[in-house]
Amino acid sequence: MAEKAHAVLSASGSAIWLNCTKSGELSALPDAPPRKDSVFAAEGTAAHELAETCLRDGKNADLFLNLDFNGFSVSREMADGVQIFVDHCRALTSGSAYHAIETVVSLQALWEVEGKTCPTDLYGTADFIAYTGDTLHVVDLKYGVGIIVEAVNNTQLRYYGLGALLHLAHEGFTLPNFVCLTIVQPRAHGAGGPVREWTIPTIDLLLWADTDIIPTVEAILSGNTAYKTGKHCRWCPIAGRCPELRKDAMQIAKTQFDDVTATPPDPGLIPLDELGAILAQAELISGWVAQVRAAVSHAIDTGKTVNGWKLVPKRATRKWSDDQGVLEKLSQTFGSNSVGEFCTEPKPLSPAQMEKALKSHGHTLAEVGLDAAITAESSGTTLVPDEDTRSAAPTGPQHAFENADL
Repeated sequence: MAEKAHAVLSASGSAIWLNCTKSGELSALPDAPPRKDSVFAAEGTAAHELAETCLRDGKNADLFLNLDFNGFSVSREMADGVQIFVDHCRALTSGSAYHAIETVVSLQALWEVEGKTCPTDLYGTADFIAYTGDTLHVVDLKYGVGIIVEAVNNTQLRYYGLGALLHLAHEGFTLPNFVCLTIVQPRAHGAGGPVREWTIPTIDLLLWADTDIIPTVEAILSGNTAYKTGKHCRWCPIAGRCPELRKDAMQIAKTQFDDVTATPPDPGLIPLDELGAILAQAELISGWVAQVRAAVSHAIDTGKTVNGWKLVPKRATRKWSDDQGVLEKLSQTFGSNSVGEFCTEPKPLSPAQMEKALKSHGHTLAEVGLDAAITAESSGTTLVPDEDTRSAAPTGPQHAFENADL
């Protein structure tokens, strides 16, 4: 898999720089903390590499079980998740006039149509695009599980959609009437399931370029920038050193507490309407605090001193260095027939994994009588803002009694 292309004003960072034009200046400072790839990002890269291999080679993901991609062994969960993306893309490929996998798309032609030169690199890598009928499809794989990514008004997808339109024009195609922007997030379904789509008229996407992309890019490069805090700050790599976010956080703290050194008030004594407002503000502060912690950790890790703080090793977790050697020692001590007592007991595959395994043998869950053995229960609830697209869970005393084991 070719390395993914990223620009300074990238598609993945568009939600930040389209809102806060000052963010690019902080990122360019010589002592700015570098963006570190987390283990989750590395796992996402592995899933993308697997997906690209499947699409290019015409193979299913389960053929790569236990093989290594970007340092990760392909698990059944990864294979099943990636296959959802692969199946969706293959369905679009059938009958398409054009399709492309892992394609670098650029926005530079937005300036060239007016005889100008694009003032900076503006490009990104679209996971999959397909031109079918009167619609251009842009599909993005998200392998993350913690946060549901929606397709509606997603600036990263719109950036890719614009680039894909310009790519089609360069290839000599007539522009489609519509652009369908799709998120495939197999491990975070949301209200719309793992595949979420947003279709918009092509003209609306081109107008967005005129009203948002072009003027914002030119403002940033001319130095006509300003800070703006909001939900996008959560993803900003330099939020920990942002003066505007720091000012907002201190102002919020002063608003809620007369004495910032005092013990915070008991939430049970605060009106519910106020609690909702406090929680919305706390989301902003918690993201900032996380970035401050990251900035301090980076400073200490690079040899600097921060008064009152230090880095210490995380708690070590014991594990076997040689599983087979352990089994042999147990067998010598207790006999081979007793080794099972010290091992994890085998258990059936999950329903999704079982369905896949049975399919390879020409059977379904129903045919072997397993469909009735499946239950689907939520492990609990999670608190989210009202704009989240998932339906609210039933709550209150009546719900509690309905589910009580009396």
